[in-house]
Amino acid sequence: ENGNVKSLKYYKEHYPEGKCTFWHENGTKKAEGEYVIVPNKEFKDFKNSRLKIVNYWDDKNVQKVIDGEGELEDDGFIETDHLHSVSNGKIKNGYKDENWIGKSKTPKIQFSEVYKNGELVSGTSIDESNQSHSYSEIMKRADPAGGIEVFYKYVQNNFIQPESQSFKGGKVLTKFDIDEN
Repeated sequence: ENGNVKSLKYYKEHYPEGKCTFWHENGTKKAEGEYVIVPNKEFKDFKNSRLKIVNYWDDKNVQKVIDGEGELEDDGFIETDHLHSVSNGKIKNGYKDENWIGKSKTPKIQFSEVYKNGELVSGTSIDESNQSHSYSEIMKRADPAGGIEVFYKYVQNNFIQPESQSFKGGKVLTKFDIDEN
């Protein structure tokens, strides 16, 4: 919005890959890193890219991570952050390590997470009602009960074509309410 460059990344087959640079809103350099392609644990046909931090500077231009070692404030640039949170912790070998603490504005939560080599080991969040929630995954994809094949079979068996229409192909649009179950 202010006309400054936010990041420079290179993509290969829809994934960021290779060297990258990030800047703070004030135009000073924030981080230098590299996106490394890693296998997707959940879906073998897909890949993920993971950001390895090489160097990081705070918004006052003080270098806090040197050659992958130090401390960092993540405002969501390391991992895509849908909660708009800010967290602080150690970087070791370029990845989040040990204890990280943070908070988000929407929803209002505080959280504490433990990482090892960039992988989340465990986390605990406290919501606006002071309820504590433990987790071992940052994001878990919603899957239908019984799996996706059962879902496809259900749609196939329950799709009713209006008699006034002759179906020659096209799209079927659906709407879902997804809850914790």
